[in-house]
Amino acid sequence: PDPPEARMAIMAAPVGRSSRHFALLACAVPFCVKLTAAQLLHSIQRGPRTMCKGARCMEEAHTPSPRTHHVSSPKQVAKWWQAVNDTRARLGRSSAADLIFMGDSITESYLGTSLGQPWKRAVGCPEVFADALAGQGQGRRALVAALAGDQTQHLLWRLEHGELAAQHLASGAPINLNIGTNNLGKGHTPAETAQGVSSVLQWLLTHTTSPILVNALLPRGGVPKSVIARYCPPTCDALPTLPSPYARDGHLRGRELTYTLTVLPETNALVQRSVTNLAQVHGGRLRFVDCGTAFLERGQGVVNRTVMPDKLHPNAQGHAILLRCLLPHLLDAALTRHR
Repeated sequence: PDPPEARMAIMAAPVGRSSRHFALLACAVPFCVKLTAAQLLHSIQRGPRTMCKGARCMEEAHTPSPRTHHVSSPKQVAKWWQAVNDTRARLGRSSAADLIFMGDSITESYLGTSLGQPWKRAVGCPEVFADALAGQGQGRRALVAALAGDQTQHLLWRLEHGELAAQHLASGAPINLNIGTNNLGKGHTPAETAQGVSSVLQWLLTHTTSPILVNALLPRGGVPKSVIARYCPPTCDALPTLPSPYARDGHLRGRELTYTLTVLPETNALVQRSVTNLAQVHGGRLRFVDCGTAFLERGQGVVNRTVMPDKLHPNAQGHAILLRCLLPHLLDAALTRHR
């Protein structure tokens, strides 16, 4: 922790009424006092929430960063800091688990929460998770270390600041990693996103002895046009529309097809290549699995809203499908670890 005078300097920073609230929170919570005044101001100042513009991104996918105003409102930043602290405290009290699940809101759904608060979209997901662990998981205990909205740089920051306690780092428990969809959703390119995933993997490979199952990013919709424009030339929006009962005018516009038919496969291919390259150095500790097909409707690049109603988060039915895909690989990784 910073010395008292440093904390007082942060508290005295002229950052406005609501921002002073953030400063006081940062000083009151032991996990947050490692921030410098500059980092705190950057995290909470008001401004346009545009992470990437042109060739420049205000948060780089491969560089550890706390959540800043470039990706979240001040209110959401405050919720994130509280969730970071609560998660670290919860994991610190937990005994070593048999499996560790790391990621963003898709993984946090197993707790039934979003940034630590009950979440309607996750209703039924904790029960599905518990049933899968008791059945297919053969009674294994799982630890969930995930925060809604996180990107690769945020997970890196959490890891570097002690999210996994010593007992978890040393446990050798297989890790399921699902991270990166929010990078794409906020404007990182496939190459930048894959670099971020690779940085997370390198941290975990260096600081743990765990085998790691890397998830391909799932199909999603709702990617803003401004974000799509960063991925490819305008001709991407000229992709043919597809009849869909879910679109207001009966047709799905080009953006979702652009994502599922171009951006998503390119990102997953780059992540898989990174996994292959790292596996050559780290032996059998890395695996890649793609469970996305079940979330597409009729294989035509359209998200199946029966299992992913908001085109981003699997519901309880969707998580049952996802876990049936993931657990055999994680259990096999656990067996390999003990050979």
